[in-house]
Amino acid sequence: MRSKALALVLIAVTLLAVVIAALSYRATRPAITPQEAYEIHREQLQGIAEASSRYEGAGKGKYQPPKGFVAPQLDR
Repeated sequence: MRSKALALVLIAVTLLAVVIAALSYRATRPAITPQEAYEIHREQLQGIAEASSRYEGAGKGKYQPPKGFVAPQLDR
């Protein structure tokens, strides 16, 4: 009975140590500055703009399905 209690205490202490280590790592990680966040967002928007410009003939705001797309036929 004593060995089971000791094992449970050991597991609890180990789990507590892991949680504390994870939280301390997260606290010491450098924060993203507003300038870095702006640059990341701008790069993502540029990627989206480049991908959307690849659809030839698509007007602004109009959906252009991928080449080879075949709409499903509904059974009526």
